Amino acid sequence: MRPKYAHYYQTPYTFTSIISIWERGYYYESAVLLRTLLESLVQIKYFKEHMNKLEGYIKEKKIRIKDMFEYCAPGLYEHTYLQLSDFAHGGVTKEIIRVKEVSDERYVKVGCDYDEFFATYTINILYALLLGYLCCFPQCFSNSREGVENDKEFKEIYSNKILEMFKSIESHKMSNPKSKEWYKIILPIIC
Repeated sequence: MRPKYAHYYQTPYTFTSIISIWERGYYYESAVLLRTLLESLVQIKYFKEHMNKLEGYIKEKKIRIKDMFEYCAPGLYEHTYLQLSDFAHGGVTKEIIRVKEVSDERYVKVGCDYDEFFATYTINILYALLLGYLCCFPQCFSNSREGVENDKEFKEIYSNKILEMFKSIESHKMSNPKSKEWYKIILPIIC
């Protein structure tokens, strides 16, 4: 294993964890893990093109994560990463999910219930990140790229799945026009 793309080795576990807790209504906790996946994908994309800066980042944190975001997908830091960071750091988002207002009274929701807004919020980000990881996989692992290029059957399956995922995103944009703005911002990190 090459440590250069160590984030890739953790991602299947993080994706699986998110799905597992998302299915049970843990949207807040899912968002905390989404932040990890997003930040890791940005780092993969950034250091793929700036490998010479990796050692300085690891040793001295000379590069700010915000600068990596701006390089890879301008606007994504403010639009999505800060929201997910609020989840991770226990900001006001916990109240949005865990506090319910009835008339003039507020009370804490106990347990997990299906909430369409938070369920779709989580899964839409997850889906986009999954596509981003899949799209940059062959670029990150040159041996895999050769395998993808030389294995006709695998290449066809891989290409079809990527195409299906992009079609799904287009369908989402058609059914929910408000999502177009977000996809415009996140698209550079996906492709």
